[in-house]
Amino acid sequence: MSTSRQIHISRDGQTFGPYSAEQLRDYLVTGEVRPTDWAWFEGAESWMPVLDVPDLALGNLPTPPPLSPHGPGAPEPAYHHVSKIKFIIYSICSLGLYDLWWCYKNWCFIRDRDGSNIRPFWRAVFHLIWCYPLTNDIARSHGRASALMVGLVAVFYIGLYVTWRLPDPYWLFSMATFVPLLYPVILIDQINRQRGVRGPYYARVRIHHVLFCGLGALLLALVLLVTFVNLPSAEVVKGDAIAKRDAAWLRASGVVKPDEVIEFFYSGGIWSIKGQGSLVTNQRVVAYETEADSDKLVVETAFYKDIKDIKVEYSESALEDTEVFISTGEDEDDGFYLTFSAEGKGDRSCVERLMELWKAARNSTADP
Repeated sequence: MSTSRQIHISRDGQTFGPYSAEQLRDYLVTGEVRPTDWAWFEGAESWMPVLDVPDLALGNLPTPPPLSPHGPGAPEPAYHHVSKIKFIIYSICSLGLYDLWWCYKNWCFIRDRDGSNIRPFWRAVFHLIWCYPLTNDIARSHGRASALMVGLVAVFYIGLYVTWRLPDPYWLFSMATFVPLLYPVILIDQINRQRGVRGPYYARVRIHHVLFCGLGALLLALVLLVTFVNLPSAEVVKGDAIAKRDAAWLRASGVVKPDEVIEFFYSGGIWSIKGQGSLVTNQRVVAYETEADSDKLVVETAFYKDIKDIKVEYSESALEDTEVFISTGEDEDDGFYLTFSAEGKGDRSCVERLMELWKAARNSTADP
């Protein structure tokens, strides 16, 4: 580049100059032009960091003293500056909630920077709508970010977020929402490094952060256990939705006969269905329980034609089960109980089907 080339300087949205290469070098020495400023000259494809201007002969510039984050004149960090590893860990352990906090903090920065009256809380709540504007604002501050990447961040973030509505285990894709957000996180890191400053929360870890992450990791482990280990459902399950392993055990243990079709099933067991359960099949009702001291399987059953009466006591709480008493004798105490979870109103559908099968069997028996 010739010394007559005129160079424009940009800082915080304002443009200065033009300056010759000699003037620019002198201003860099005196500090009037900062290494973090952006430069453009005729023939350049786009704005570039001032230190990237070719043939500026900066080799003999003195090395400036390190910036104190608390000293006078120290530059302020741009946006909410956190390390990549901290962002990833916090996002995973919070089941994605940290993403909202990150969005909120960055919108707070934009509000204070521009002096606007935007509401960061609501922009974080409706983060799907404001993901693109936030990433775009960060990209414009960076100056060399890809416009295509800005759009892809929003598309992939929204796409991953809505997967939480998918069935097991595909909803787990929603846990990866931090992946597209890593792009603006990296841009913020590059912006601050060019400024020679690091955000106060970059790698700071407090005791409540550790406790929060520990609790989140425990909850995540439990979610993965429920998803992949086939723990008993907390709701009444339709026959065609019973896990294959559970259906195989019910038939192998003799609880369900080979020619029976399971209509509804529920087990109150936490880790396994082998402890106890209640079934409605196309032929009868079954209640079973494994005795704790002897591991003996006790099964009580009644065909629909043999049931004298059915008494139902519905539960209005998901914490308590609905009880169905199956009367099989003349004495009011002759019979046994079936229990069904009230969660999701599955007990209502189950009892309705039970009543239909019982009434059909009684009508069939009463026919001449």
